[in-house]
Amino acid sequence: MRLFIGINLPANVKQAVFDELPEVKGNRLYQGTWVDPKLWHLTVLFLGEVDDASLPKIIDIIKTTAKQIPHFGLSVGGYIGIPDHAPYRILARSIGADKWFNVLQQRLKLAFKASGISGDGKNPHLTLVRVKLPFSLLPKFDNEAKSLTVNQIVLWQSILGGKGPVYRPLKAFKLAPEATNNKFRPNVAICILNPKNEVLLIKHREHVYNAWQFPQAGVQKNETIPDTVKRELKEELGLESCKLILVKENIYKYKWPKRLQIEGTDPEKRSYVGQEQSLAIVRVKEIRPKLSPDPREAESTEWVSASGLLEALHPLRRTVGRLAVVELEKMKVV
Repeated sequence: MRLFIGINLPANVKQAVFDELPEVKGNRLYQGTWVDPKLWHLTVLFLGEVDDASLPKIIDIIKTTAKQIPHFGLSVGGYIGIPDHAPYRILARSIGADKWFNVLQQRLKLAFKASGISGDGKNPHLTLVRVKLPFSLLPKFDNEAKSLTVNQIVLWQSILGGKGPVYRPLKAFKLAPEATNNKFRPNVAICILNPKNEVLLIKHREHVYNAWQFPQAGVQKNETIPDTVKRELKEELGLESCKLILVKENIYKYKWPKRLQIEGTDPEKRSYVGQEQSLAIVRVKEIRPKLSPDPREAESTEWVSASGLLEALHPLRRTVGRLAVVELEKMKVV
């Protein structure tokens, strides 16, 4: 089946655009195959031909992504030609979109790519007519833009036929009622001490050379910080025997780079703008406890002296490191 993800225009916007067409349609420059207003839509991502077996996966990707995107605004503006320069083959209306359209398009494209499905996303526009002969002049447009709020996206099937395409809506997906990207993900940084008062640092597999940091984990829904610490140390390092000696909640907040907010590889992080960290300090009984680092998380580990902790940490991790040192000094570890 031939699929695309799109935005259906409300009837009042279609009518307003339609009411401005008679003069344009009468111009001999724009003779060609006019799109039926009933089929007017904005394409977010064109998926092309996919096999029927992929449909459940496609629906799941769109559903997950839609939950991360708030309602956003669009406006239908003046006439444009396609391609980007004359001579043009298509007459269309320009679409002004806020940042969330681009975020939606990019996240869908990345999610489908990770699942082995290619998606083609272009700048939003409303196609009016595919002309018989190329043209260079665009119709004049002095009217105000038509604005609308987008609160859902639709998966469509495009059925090609002798009388033109037929678009069949397969499923609609509601967007989030409000932006979640102004929120910070709850996270805990874990300072692990051994009997020699050395601190365990890890280097994440996705980070640059010598980007040492504390083990850390997102606090999941209905999970306490001690629960998170226990789960993370077991999953990431294979540590099951340790004593939690201190928790300082919500002591540090930071934003991720904008690229990571949009393209982040971890779906759990995409609904947030950054992280709000708590600090946990734990002790292990052995000087060198047996570790089983998860290769998907910790590429390598290293024990450093508490006095050399700040120097060992990556500069971006030193703020939370300083907060840890303050607590270690109170404990007379440093």
